[in-house]
Amino acid sequence: MHRSGHADQAERALSAVRRARDADPEGFANRHQDWHTWQWRAQLDRTLATTLDVPLEQISVIDDPQRLSGAVPGDLLIVTDPAHHRYCGLFTCP
Repeated sequence: MHRSGHADQAERALSAVRRARDADPEGFANRHQDWHTWQWRAQLDRTLATTLDVPLEQISVIDDPQRLSGAVPGDLLIVTDPAHHRYCGLFTCP
């Protein structure tokens, strides 16, 4: 990989970290206590972006406040469309 490839990769990594932090600030601060959930959400991000053929930056995964299994929230997958200022929410079951 040439130098600009490394820069692109670092930029994508920083973008992913910022999106995760912005989507769930409290969860991000405590992410090391629940690393499995963060890994799962990263996998959902990548899978949905690949499936829909959209940039990873347009995908966010947060706790779904309306779908719980006991005290465990489901995942709310959000796909944004910045060109049209729209978003679509999808969900997974807990």
